[in-house]
Amino acid sequence: MSWRWLAVVCAAVSLVACIDGREEIWIERDGSGRLDLSYSIPASAALLHGGEAGVRQRLQDFLATATALSSSSAEVTAVGDRLGIRVRAAFDSALDLQEMIRHPQGRPLPAAATGLAGTVKLATRWLALDFKRTLTLSAALPGAALFPAAQFQNRKLTYILHLPESVTETNASRCEAGGRVLTWEIPLVDALKKPVTLHFTMPLPLPRWLKISGCGLAGFFAYLLFRRFTRNRCLHGHKAANSSTETQVSPAPRGDATRPEE
Repeated sequence: MSWRWLAVVCAAVSLVACIDGREEIWIERDGSGRLDLSYSIPASAALLHGGEAGVRQRLQDFLATATALSSSSAEVTAVGDRLGIRVRAAFDSALDLQEMIRHPQGRPLPAAATGLAGTVKLATRWLALDFKRTLTLSAALPGAALFPAAQFQNRKLTYILHLPESVTETNASRCEAGGRVLTWEIPLVDALKKPVTLHFTMPLPLPRWLKISGCGLAGFFAYLLFRRFTRNRCLHGHKAANSSTETQVSPAPRGDATRPEE
C-alpha cells in the first residue's frame, strides 16, 4: 500500500510541477455560453489513468453523462513527453454548469481535475450578481508541498471570462472591453500556497426590452412627480397671491361716517 501511495504522490507532483492551463468561457445574456479548456501535462502523469488512451476514454465517459453540456468534444494528443488535453462544449445554463461541477454524475474525474474545477458560489444582491470561484490545488494534489517552490517556476494558470455586462468589482489581473472581458493569470507556485479565488460583481443582465420599459416607467413616474410638484407650487402661489390682494383691498367698515362741515 505504501508503494502505491508513493506512486500516486509522485504522479501528482509530476503533474503539478509541469502543468500549464488555460480556460476561456463565454457567457451570454440568457445564461447560456460555451467553454474552451486547454491543459498541458507530462505524459508520465497520465500513466496511472491508462496513458493517452485512458485519459481520452475517461474524458469521453464524463462528457457523455454531463447533461449540462452539449456539442462537447475532447482532444488528447501526445507531443513528445507532453500530453495536451482540450475540452470544448456549450451549455444552456451557467447555473446547471455550476450544479454539474458540485455534483458530477456518472464516472467522476480524477481528484486533480476536480481540484482544477474548484468550487463556485453565485449570489444575487439587489440587481447585481456576485461570482466567486475558489481553487484549492494543494488539497487536490497532496505531496506538492514537499517539493521546493523553484520546481513550479514559469508555470501558470490562465482564466478568461467574457461577460454580457461590465463588472463593477473584480480581482482580475486585467479588465478589457469596458469591463466585459476579465483575465486572471495565476502563478502555479501561488496557487499551491493557498486557495485562490476568482471574483467579480456585475449588474444582472436584464433583457433589453425590460431595460427600455423600466426606463420608460421611471421616466413616466418622474414626469408625474414633476407635474405634482409644479401643480402644488402653482396652488400655493395662487393662494398666496389671493391672500395678499385681500389684505390690500379690504372693505371699509360700516357705520356712521364723519360728515364734512357745511
